[in-house]
Amino acid sequence: MFCRICGTKNPSDSKFCIKCGRELVTIMTESEPEAVVEVPVVKSRQRTNLLSSTKLMFQDIFRYGKCMSRAEYWLGMLGLFLLSIGICLEIVGYVFLSRYLFDQESYYMFRIISCFELFIIVTTIIAVFLMNLSATVRRLHDIGLPGAWSLLQYIPIGNIIVLVFMCQPSSNKNNRYRLETQSEFGKKFMELLA
Repeated sequence: MFCRICGTKNPSDSKFCIKCGRELVTIMTESEPEAVVEVPVVKSRQRTNLLSSTKLMFQDIFRYGKCMSRAEYWLGMLGLFLLSIGICLEIVGYVFLSRYLFDQESYYMFRIISCFELFIIVTTIIAVFLMNLSATVRRLHDIGLPGAWSLLQYIPIGNIIVLVFMCQPSSNKNNRYRLETQSEFGKKFMELLA
């Protein structure tokens, strides 16, 4: 039996995942009455906090087939915002400090460090973009909508619609996204990352 949240293999008689601690419940599906599908209960025994939600954003940057609760989403976004502000303040502070430390003779050293700062900025922007996209898709899956709705956030009026979706409570009833819908390519990619 595999946990649908973290993918850990559990003993067949276990009621809780041995890695993430979430409860596993077996239900009968309507389309296949003989098949038993394991579905994790959304409520966890663990409290959601800023650190764990931000860590989850980094861990699941390429995972689009899972669900993400409202608290995990907003705390993860807050964590990403605080990390981005910290990185920007560090870079701006270093730029001001380097203007006073480097003189004309060390111009090339200043250029090398400036290129490194630009690399850090571009890498941060790409990482935040991917984490935001992944978290938005997982949050939409949690309320029962397809992940394609996340593309609305990149048009001017659509981001208001996506913001309203992100504030909706989790949907457990008739939510086909409760089961992990990770593609085969995504599963192989996550195995390579692990």
